[in-house]
Amino acid sequence: MFDLDDLTQSIKPLVSLILTSASFRLIFSSLFSATREIIASTASILEDVVEWVEVEAKEVERATKRGEIRLGEAKETIDDAWEISREVQTMIVSTD
Repeated sequence: MFDLDDLTQSIKPLVSLILTSASFRLIFSSLFSATREIIASTASILEDVVEWVEVEAKEVERATKRGEIRLGEAKETIDDAWEISREVQTMIVSTD
């Protein structure tokens, strides 16, 4: 039967290899670097989208208050923004 002692003894060489091997450290460093870049890029895209949505929402609110746009038209504008956000989400997912 496989017990905790056997598991610990099996993992020790692997952990030692990861900690002491320059190749493993380079692989992990590259992996973390690439992951960091992907996350930063995604955050930047999301920041732009959120800023755009905020500006558009304020404009719809102002236009509705001034009577330049009716509630139904505001809903259409919101639906358009929703569609654009779905397209951006698809773009983000496809870059991963």
